[in-house]
Amino acid sequence: MAATTAYSVITANGLLGGVGVWSLRLSEWSAAHRSSVRWVTVVLRNEYTEDQTGWFLPEAFPNVTFWDYSALDQKPRLLRALAEYLAEADVVLPNYVVAAWDAVAMLKQVRNCRSLPRVIGVCHSDHELFYRWIRDFGPTLDAAVAVSRHCLQELRARCELTDVPLHQLPYGVPVPPVVEDRPPAPPLRLVYVGRLSERQKRVSLLVRLAEELLRRRCPFALEVYGDGPDREALVAALRKGPHDLMQLREPLAYGQLNEAFKSAHVQLLLSDHEGLPIALLEGMAHGVVPVATAIASGIPELISSGTNGFTVPVDDPVPSAAELLTELVRAPEKLAELSAAARATVLNYYSLDRVAPQWLELVASLRAVPARVAPSSWRPPVPTGFGRTSVLDRTWLPRGLVLWLRHLRHRRNRSSQRRAR
Repeated sequence: MAATTAYSVITANGLLGGVGVWSLRLSEWSAAHRSSVRWVTVVLRNEYTEDQTGWFLPEAFPNVTFWDYSALDQKPRLLRALAEYLAEADVVLPNYVVAAWDAVAMLKQVRNCRSLPRVIGVCHSDHELFYRWIRDFGPTLDAAVAVSRHCLQELRARCELTDVPLHQLPYGVPVPPVVEDRPPAPPLRLVYVGRLSERQKRVSLLVRLAEELLRRRCPFALEVYGDGPDREALVAALRKGPHDLMQLREPLAYGQLNEAFKSAHVQLLLSDHEGLPIALLEGMAHGVVPVATAIASGIPELISSGTNGFTVPVDDPVPSAAELLTELVRAPEKLAELSAAARATVLNYYSLDRVAPQWLELVASLRAVPARVAPSSWRPPVPTGFGRTSVLDRTWLPRGLVLWLRHLRHRRNRSSQRRAR
């Protein structure tokens, strides 16, 4: 039997997030182990995308392909083209890509198609968007996966998926065979790795925490790795605050995440929601002690507070985090115990070698069953992939005219942005 092919769709817009890292890890693992399942990460990009793929992927990365499209083209045409491309796979995972959801909905309504892909909806985060996608596109799904126990419970409560098999599968990360000795504390070396966004990540709390540690005279150094919509706001806050003890670093390329964890003692995550934070898993695999907010998803099964890390209240985490960090800097033996326990947690439950086969086994099992076809009475949500529709999205309009008009509009918008700067 030929290899089973799975297309996992991500975008090249912005930075490589946790979902992208997860997908690339599975692409790399399936190639290295010559798996019967070929896990292909499909990266959508266009001519106006701020393409980050040049730095986050090394050359000749296995099982990665790029689907290039023109952002100026008609939306119905792009959706049809993407649907035809995804139909080549045995299994498709749309992930967070709205255009991919719209494309598989288009495919699953075709009744005379000889070969339809199976579709896996993955609830990557405890956020309404993921629950809504899986609920709204439920009739197209052949399986649904939650990355945490809480997300699985929410899927069962919110989505009527009576005919769709539900699974809980975590992310997996590589565990280095040996962890280098860290410089002893003090100072306590803290690290944050992730998107610099106030929404969800609440990165301004990092500045508040640094100021509170400074007030308590706790010897520390905080390094922040990442990029995002609130990077400039963070830079401005650091100019007024503890800029000497809190350093803002450039985001790290894929394969360089270990650079952030080599000398760190503690990793911070002060989000108001997550799915299963993959950056935290990466840090714990390197023996970095996690300090995270006690959110509902992912953290309860990942951190046993006081044993392999600490949890702090979601509503106001700064005082509690500052207090326990101040105590931890005076207890090097406790810090070493927590570090070993954090690493053991990932090694025993979240290592890539343990988790990757579970994902690939699910993909292989779906090939053995007929692909689901959406009921004739089902109507998908209004397509929103590739942006909003406009008066130019009419099939009878000449494509060349549409491209020319959209190109003019794009040039006008770019000129306006430059003048605004």
